[in-house]
Amino acid sequence: MSDCSIAIIILNYNNYPDTKRCIDSIKDNNYENKHIIVVDNNSQDNSADKIKSENSSVELIRSDRNIGFPGGNNIGIKKALDSDFDLIWVLNNDTIVPPETIQKLVDAHEMYPEAGIITPLILQEPKRDIVWFSEGIIDKKRGETDHLRMGENIFDQNFESVIDNEWISGCSLCCKPEIFYQVGLLDAGYFMRISDVEFSLRVRNAGWKLLTITDSKIYHKESATTGSFGLSYYEARNRWRVISTRDEFSATAKLYYPFWLFKAVTERTLASEYREAIEMIPGFVAGISENETNNIESVE
Repeated sequence: MSDCSIAIIILNYNNYPDTKRCIDSIKDNNYENKHIIVVDNNSQDNSADKIKSENSSVELIRSDRNIGFPGGNNIGIKKALDSDFDLIWVLNNDTIVPPETIQKLVDAHEMYPEAGIITPLILQEPKRDIVWFSEGIIDKKRGETDHLRMGENIFDQNFESVIDNEWISGCSLCCKPEIFYQVGLLDAGYFMRISDVEFSLRVRNAGWKLLTITDSKIYHKESATTGSFGLSYYEARNRWRVISTRDEFSATAKLYYPFWLFKAVTERTLASEYREAIEMIPGFVAGISENETNNIESVE
């Protein structure tokens, strides 16, 4: 697998500057057998045209509407599956990829065949000594997820070379293609937030490991745009969705949800994040009233 082909899926929505930086960093990578697929989620800022005109080697796919993070990435994933790539890396457009990272991810998939998804250590951009994602854990009794060591200085950490996760952030999902045939694509019904948690649960339940390789790194700006509602709306809506549709969560997770919501709204209000606090209320209402079931597309 040392010369395996890897498709890198980048989702763009009204954010040409970050997408360009991400593409440029991948082009500068020292791994040759790579192919960039950009899915444009119906941007209105002419960014799709700029990407196409400035990057002849990049495959651009245009969606006729904004279908969110999981739906947009699914378009790229299906294209990569049709083209029989050896690995598929779903990557946020607001990331920077150092020159050696792709090779390390490819080597890791060869070294750990039991891994369905691998991520590099994710550090903040521009504060590149601060951890953004190293290990994802899930409290199934409370229905909460967390990034361990988030916000801590990388030089204060004593990382193991490989970390086994309960979930991996959708910021970076370097996947073996067979997991999509086995468990399906990302659940497009989530639109934003928590779809990575739900997908991670399916992959783990199928017997795969989710690993962080800590000697490989990317840098993450965390500046994605979403649409009419913000991230807080989808966090409130989708947290209820995942705990009510996934059997892994205990009954206490539903009972705890109102307390989580009250805590989250209070924290945002005290931080003067009034819009974010207000958005959680319609998110809560949507979550409990929609009675959604899983919306998972299978592939053959």
